[in-house]
Amino acid sequence: MNNTGRIIKGVGGFYYIAFEGDIYESKATALFRKNNIKLAVGDYVEFFINDDGTAYIKDIILRENIFLRPPVANVDDVFIVISSKEPNINLQLVDRMILLSFYNGIKPTIIVNKTDIDMDGSRKIKEKYENSGFEVHLSSIIDEGSVSEIHSLTTGKTIMFMGVSGVGKSSLISKLIGKDLETGDISKKTSRGKHTTRHVELLSYEDNSYIVDTPGFSSLSLDFLENDRELESYYPEFKNYECKFNNCKHIDEPKCGVKDALENKEIEKFRYENYLYFVNELKNRRF
Repeated sequence: MNNTGRIIKGVGGFYYIAFEGDIYESKATALFRKNNIKLAVGDYVEFFINDDGTAYIKDIILRENIFLRPPVANVDDVFIVISSKEPNINLQLVDRMILLSFYNGIKPTIIVNKTDIDMDGSRKIKEKYENSGFEVHLSSIIDEGSVSEIHSLTTGKTIMFMGVSGVGKSSLISKLIGKDLETGDISKKTSRGKHTTRHVELLSYEDNSYIVDTPGFSSLSLDFLENDRELESYYPEFKNYECKFNNCKHIDEPKCGVKDALENKEIEKFRYENYLYFVNELKNRRF
């Protein structure tokens, strides 16, 4: 009998499908390997259940989107979780995650976590990204009000949480879903979280509400972008200014509205500097 369910986890060639309140351990049919089709957490799939209780995935229902790193499909929103301290923030890595989200068609929301450790620094980061056109929220797992605020943003959606290891993603998600996830302290040697998320899993916590906790990023290549011309469209703050030339790259061109805005401190300096770094990285990469 064919059924329609959703993959919530994939481990060691097995896929775990949620269907009518139950979870079925399943494998994909040989056609997926033959056609080089890879399944992802979040995929809606057609599958059949054998008389002995084993299950096999037959087909994928059309995806809304697919993140390849990490492999997650049908995401409604992306929450990029950052902290000003423990670990110290890497603004370039944050901007790389922003680009990855935009590439997959989603403008991310920024969550500045661990405000109980450094409220002043958290507010400064919030201001910087709000000035750059992003929705930003402050949070701390010991502040029920901030957790409730974030919870209100997740209802009825599939939200993918991204961030570096140690920023408190799993602890925040635990508060949101009311279930403890495996978390750990910050390693003194690496400034990264210990015993944190190692695989991607879709966590159901309310009717039609899911959160995806993903392994922490330590780096992120821009190999998902074809060329540097894509970058400009992923910088929302650039769209507020007009340049003399329609194909302006905002680097050496005269009468550039973006550079004028930078000089007038209307655009955050770190965002523009990261933009220049990414342009150079994409120009000089080797295939």
